[in-house]
Amino acid sequence: MKFEYKLVHHKANSFFGGKVDLNEMTDEYNSFGKDGWELVSVMDTNTNGGISDLIIAIFKRKIN
Repeated sequence: MKFEYKLVHHKANSFFGGKVDLNEMTDEYNSFGKDGWELVSVMDTNTNGGISDLIIAIFKRKIN
């Protein structure tokens, strides 16, 4: 079985970081799911002060 992967990032939109648009993420992730992508993992990257900078989501789907 073979897979392909997609990494999607969302910028934390705030001067202090840590804020993302959950409705936008939900719509985007549901769209990926309809195209056969499965969410595998989500992680965040931090600035020096520990404030979230990016949210990174990893999706995979089987290659036919």
